[in-house]
Amino acid sequence: MKDLEKILRGILEKYHFETIEGDLREAFGEDTLGAFDALQKIIYLANEGDRNALTYPEEFAHAFIKMMGATYRREENRERFPENKLYSELRDLLAQTEFYKEVYEQYKDVYKFENGKPDTPRILEEAMGKALALSLVKKFEAKKDKKFFVETLERLPRH
Repeated sequence: MKDLEKILRGILEKYHFETIEGDLREAFGEDTLGAFDALQKIIYLANEGDRNALTYPEEFAHAFIKMMGATYRREENRERFPENKLYSELRDLLAQTEFYKEVYEQYKDVYKFENGKPDTPRILEEAMGKALALSLVKKFEAKKDKKFFVETLERLPRH
């Protein structure tokens, strides 16, 4: 998967994203393989030997979702600040799947609102990143023509 990671890094570098590798337990105080900072445009990765083939594709996917102009909007703000249609459709479809239910169970105690209830919009975005990463890896492994794969990724709609 080094080839896929190299391709994805190249795409994000065009948008001035930085990737920092290191011991994330030390940096974030938790056992994680990757993290994405949207404001600073940084992808943090665990050291190469500690992460798996999905780590970078998932963080790329989270960055891509944000680049679509996608952020969950409360119902009362959706008319004033409309969501990206692709984001909304992906979120709504994913919310109906068993995959989302599994991600929800995994993150319901991690992502919470101040009142202690699960932060379902954030969990949905986590599921979207995971789903897109799985799809990227699967498509990359199946595609013989890597140039076509890169060109397709670069043509995806962004906000």
